[in-house]
Amino acid sequence: MGHKGFRILYQRHARGSGPESLRAILGLVLWRQQSAFRSKPINFRSPITRAQIPSGLTYRSTRTLPPLATTSSTRPEFSSPPTAPLRQRRLTPLVRHQMIDPKSIQIKKANHSDLQGVIDLIAACRLDLNDAGIHQWDDQYPNPDYVVRDLTEGNLYIAILEDKLVGTIALNQDQEPEYSQISWLYPAPSLVIHRLCVSPSNQGCGIGSALMRFADLHAIDARCNSIRLDVYSGNSGAVNLYKHLGYNIVGQFSYPSRSLPFHCMEKRINSGADNA
Repeated sequence: MGHKGFRILYQRHARGSGPESLRAILGLVLWRQQSAFRSKPINFRSPITRAQIPSGLTYRSTRTLPPLATTSSTRPEFSSPPTAPLRQRRLTPLVRHQMIDPKSIQIKKANHSDLQGVIDLIAACRLDLNDAGIHQWDDQYPNPDYVVRDLTEGNLYIAILEDKLVGTIALNQDQEPEYSQISWLYPAPSLVIHRLCVSPSNQGCGIGSALMRFADLHAIDARCNSIRLDVYSGNSGAVNLYKHLGYNIVGQFSYPSRSLPFHCMEKRINSGADNA
């Protein structure tokens, strides 16, 4: 029906009176609006808004919606290929190297032919500590003079693995002056550990523990009541190793040239010295 026909019907019903004529007029208006919306798709970019659409009407939109975000085509592109799945990754081991058989480690007293090797080993350990942010050793300590004195006095021991020098330790009963201010748990005599170090390329495979077990046997042979040592508190790896081997922190002292204090640690040795 065109506009002319609609106007004739409207005028015809408008002459009447009462609710029936009013309902007829409203019905014509509603029919006209429905015909207009059904005959022409709604473009939401036009001035017409959703509020202008009569309730209950169905409508078609010319707006094209994008695909759902869950489709593979909408995934972001990476500049580099993604890493391998988790099940294909190799987990980083907790230690640098696989634990070795302690029987394959030979520990013996050092001689003059081992002097330069021990000096180089201590220098390598000092650089490794500094690279890790552990400023425990410097050029002043331990310098080669300490190594020469340990060797001359017969207190220097080395660890050999496959004909290679991989560790060193000094053992005697000489205590640092700072030890006098510590409340030790056990009376003298006590064995004191100095300058324990392991080659950086062989750390984490049991060489340090083997040297510490050798110190236990040395203390028993010397009929000592305990073993004492001091360790830089910033060297958490060494502190944890000593705790694992049964050492307890009994005090601490500080050096002006170090930013952190040194822990004093002690371990009981059942050598029978108390009953002597």
